Amino acid sequence: MSQASIANGQPDHHAPQHPQIRDLCQIVGPMPTVYLMARLVDYHDPCYDAALTWIHAQLPQAITQSPRELFRSNRDWRERWTSLVQDIHVGIVVTERYIGPGVAQELHDLADRDVPLLWLRAEPGRLRLVARFRAYRWSHEAWYFGYLTEDDQLPRFHPDVAR
Repeated sequence: MSQASIANGQPDHHAPQHPQIRDLCQIVGPMPTVYLMARLVDYHDPCYDAALTWIHAQLPQAITQSPRELFRSNRDWRERWTSLVQDIHVGIVVTERYIGPGVAQELHDLADRDVPLLWLRAEPGRLRLVARFRAYRWSHEAWYFGYLTEDDQLPRFHPDVAR
C-alpha cells in the first residue's frame, strides 16, 4: 500500500498518484469503472479493505465495483458476471499470490476484452502494485485454482493469462 496515499485508513485525495496509475489514466481516462478481484476467503481480510482504500486514493474519480458488495453468492456471481464485465475499464486483483476459480474467470474475461489489469500484491503490512504479471492455472483439487507471478518481460497492464 502506498503509505503516502493512506492516512488513518482514509484516502488522501491530494496524495500523488502512483506513476503507473497516471499512465493507466492516460489509457482509460480519469473516471474509469474499476473492478476489484479477490478470492471469497479474502473478502474479510484487511488487505481487501486496504485495496479499496488504495483504489479510492489513487483513482478518486473512479467508480469502484467490489464483488463483496455486488454479489450475494457464487450463483449470483455466475448469473450476473457476464453482463457486468462489459462496463469494466480496469481490473485489479488483490492477493498474496493465489487465486480461486472465480478470479481466474474474471481475469480471463477481462483479458479477452483487453481491459488493463493490475495486481495489488498483498505483502506483510503493505500492498505493492504490480503491472506486469502472469497468471497460471493450478489444480481443481487444490484449495486454490491458480497463482500469479511477476514477469517484467510482459507489457504493462496486459498480463499473460494462461488458459
